[in-house]
Amino acid sequence: MEEVPMQAALAAIWKKNLHQTRDRLTLLQRAADHLSTTRTLEEDLRGEAVSTAHKMAGSLGMFGLHSATEAARAVEQSLDHNGLPQPERLQEQVDALTAILAPHLSD
Repeated sequence: MEEVPMQAALAAIWKKNLHQTRDRLTLLQRAADHLSTTRTLEEDLRGEAVSTAHKMAGSLGMFGLHSATEAARAVEQSLDHNGLPQPERLQEQVDALTAILAPHLSD
């Protein structure tokens, strides 16, 4: 049965990279907060947030967090189009991603 060692390996990888996942969520929250407060989003922050959401969408499914993948993809799509995303919508999307991941973020 290879599944148990694979699950243990994935759990170890998740734990090792937990700080990175938290940092990525913090960045997305910072972008959403900035957009809500200023109604603008600097290109550097926007680009970093798009890249972060893209990385999360690509990696969370590997850990079986498919709803988190979809939530990260929604954040990415909101940020990665012409014009600014609606601040309230982006905040809701980041909040949804955070809520999905919350049970998995403890040490």
